[in-house]
Amino acid sequence: DNCPLDPNPTQIDTDNDTEHCSACGVSCGPGRACDQGSCVYNPVHQVSAGLAHTCAIRADGTLECWGNNQSGRLGDGSTVDSPVPTTIPLMPQAARVVAGNGHTCAITVEESLFCWGDNGWRQVGVESDETKSPVAVPGLPPIADVQLSNNSTCALTAEETPRVFCWGSNSSGQLGDGTTTLRSTPAVVPELTGATGIGAGGSHGCAVMANGQVRCWGANYLGQLGDGSTTERHTPVTVLGLTGAVEVVCG
Repeated sequence: DNCPLDPNPTQIDTDNDTEHCSACGVSCGPGRACDQGSCVYNPVHQVSAGLAHTCAIRADGTLECWGNNQSGRLGDGSTVDSPVPTTIPLMPQAARVVAGNGHTCAITVEESLFCWGDNGWRQVGVESDETKSPVAVPGLPPIADVQLSNNSTCALTAEETPRVFCWGSNSSGQLGDGTTTLRSTPAVVPELTGATGIGAGGSHGCAVMANGQVRCWGANYLGQLGDGSTTERHTPVTVLGLTGAVEVVCG
């Protein structure tokens, strides 16, 4: 069966547009992508669940989110909840996504960081209140990992000698910069140069160092920093009795 060629070939990319694939303008449907004019399987590559929303990256780098959309945490430009996955426009090809409490961040294949959603504590990393769509976080080198606390964000760089940057709420010293001052843009966490991994909890953060030690900072009212005390720490402290660590995860 023949079908007419696309009357506006310059307006629609029929080689790669999932909704208008091939000269016949076929919609490939959920879980599939358009590759050189043919619908192909497009499996989920990575998924992250936040407080009340979820995001997933497909094999081709397409980002989809669903669930609660308060403050625009889904990144589709609206605040309308979605009970099914919706593709996030304005987001470059993604390699990793992390869904948090009220905001979301994703690292692109080019190692740039984009964030969106609740920005009441400037946890998105920009001054604007219009953060219902992905925005590039300024002032960062290439990024290897990102972790989200309740109202703050930390990122590990992909530099030869990695550094850790944090921004947002700092009420418990969770930015690790020695203060409790809110940061609207990324600031380097001192004493973490050469870190190999990071984690973020509700109001604290941790990093794995190249020597296998773990250093943590921020809220410590339940001893979550592991330094033998319940004293809040505004700069990183070494976790006692822990060596040879390769990864850290914070709850």
